[in-house]
Amino acid sequence: MCGPSPQEEMLANQEASLSTTMKNAFNDRFATQTDILGQVQTALGQLQSGNFPPGYSPSIMAGLRTDALNQVAGATQSARQAAGNAVAGQGGGAGSALVSGPQQQIQAQIASTGAKQQADLLNQLNIKSFDLGRENLISSISGLNTLAGEEAPLQYGQQAITSTGQAFDQAKTINQQKNQMWSDIAGGITGIAKAGLGVLSGGASNLISSPFGSSGGFPGTPTAGSLSPTDSEINGDLIAP
Repeated sequence: MCGPSPQEEMLANQEASLSTTMKNAFNDRFATQTDILGQVQTALGQLQSGNFPPGYSPSIMAGLRTDALNQVAGATQSARQAAGNAVAGQGGGAGSALVSGPQQQIQAQIASTGAKQQADLLNQLNIKSFDLGRENLISSISGLNTLAGEEAPLQYGQQAITSTGQAFDQAKTINQQKNQMWSDIAGGITGIAKAGLGVLSGGASNLISSPFGSSGGFPGTPTAGSLSPTDSEINGDLIAP
């Protein structure tokens, strides 16, 4: 008669605990990976439509725009000053016809050029911010894909399946051992009971057979064939003389 050992039960409990841990890890990592892949899908849609955040933050963009405007304004002012000095050097003072004629055309051309340069610089800033935002989005998609792969829930799911199977087999073995143990105990009790009944049965038989003679009378009681010649029978009763 032998049931499961404490070591077997301890190992079965550990395997069941490991199975639960692996299941929880699989569920957590699967949920995280699903969330990450959802972000990847959203980013891919933004990349396809071109509707994604700019590369430059609003504060950085404001600073760059200010620098561009100041640069153009400074260059325009320098050009106007140079043009004015050139006209003055050619004898065009404040009352000169050059002030209202060629100088006005030159100043207008300088202003137009400055405005165009300003628009070009601001447009280039927007293009750079768009390109940078696109690069950032592509890098984000790549990083998210790598992170999703690192979650790798499948390995935890496979380990959970393996641990569950091992825990089931161990529990089944332990259950069989316990059933066998109780079966042995029940068999032993039945054997003891049968042996006891045999003793009781033999004792009762001896009590019944041993006090009586072969004819069934009590010890010392004479049988019909043992009456002495001196005995007589009166009224059907046997009496001693």
